Amino acid sequence: MTVAPEVETDASLDQTIDGEPESAHALDALRSLLRSLTPADLAVLGSMFVLLWAYFPFFEAERWTPRFLVMVAAGPVGTVMLWRLARAGDSAARWAGAVLACALVSRLLADSGIASFKGYVGQQLSFVVICGSIGLWALARHMSPRGRRLVRPTLLAGLALQLVLGTAQVVGGVQTGPLRLIFDRAAGSTPNPVFFGALMAGGVALCLVALTDDSTRRVAWTMAVAA
Repeated sequence: MTVAPEVETDASLDQTIDGEPESAHALDALRSLLRSLTPADLAVLGSMFVLLWAYFPFFEAERWTPRFLVMVAAGPVGTVMLWRLARAGDSAARWAGAVLACALVSRLLADSGIASFKGYVGQQLSFVVICGSIGLWALARHMSPRGRRLVRPTLLAGLALQLVLGTAQVVGGVQTGPLRLIFDRAAGSTPNPVFFGALMAGGVALCLVALTDDSTRRVAWTMAVAA
């Protein structure tokens, strides 16, 4: 009776049972996921992530920020979607259209000129921001079921990055530079600690909802709430 010689394997090759690398399977899964999403899904999910992260105090002295540019892009497209929803008899869309009309009238009657139209960095009271926010809402109404399922993971991913940055600011005691502590409080990448606190509060709410939805990962979600 002969014994077959042992074959040495290299763990670094990270092979699966069928001989294909795990990375190849991950890339295939990612491509399949992207192909299954509609343009509205990609636009809304990408905008969500940018709006959570791209405050970028590096641009605090500039006229434009990545976050503001998302609003500029979402406004016109979202307004078209809003019009379609309103024509189809959607009552929520009609109320949103009324809010947008009031914002436009207020902008036209305002004495502050360009400031009432585009606002200032870190401030949310301008026609562009209101139009962009309503536009994103209208775009989200056109998401596919798969896209809707990715909303919570996308939001939590952006909030997790903010959490890591805010924790690093506190632990490292950062006092200089664009990512410094503000009044000894963490601000993440937001203009001030109030913005950061509001985002973290929203993250806690999302995790609490996940606690009620997913019992198999209750420990992980509990740790997320604690963080």
